[in-house]
Amino acid sequence: MKISRIQELLEARYLTGEAFQDRSIWSACGGELVAEILKSADRDCVLLTGLTTSEVVRLGIIAEVGCIVFVRGRRVDRGVIDAAAECRLPLLSTSLPLFVACGQLYMDGLRGFAESW
Repeated sequence: MKISRIQELLEARYLTGEAFQDRSIWSACGGELVAEILKSADRDCVLLTGLTTSEVVRLGIIAEVGCIVFVRGRRVDRGVIDAAAECRLPLLSTSLPLFVACGQLYMDGLRGFAESW
């Protein structure tokens, strides 16, 4: 699935990385705790979270995620956006809650990492 499709399904807006809208995403994960995210994030996945700290961007870079989607319309500081832009990590924001956003992607065919289902 392309990031552009994720953006469309979640009615999300780009915070940074719109130039990478054709990047392929192979799986999805969602979480609110860093330990959860570390356990479930997969290379080239979309990470859905309500956490908006710079640690989430660093975690995304370490896990090599394809993009991060902030849920519930959470406000994201400029420093977080700038850090992601510098690392070419697309950030999107949606007003949908985490459960609904994950469900939308699942219904359109995106799954969790291979061992999760």
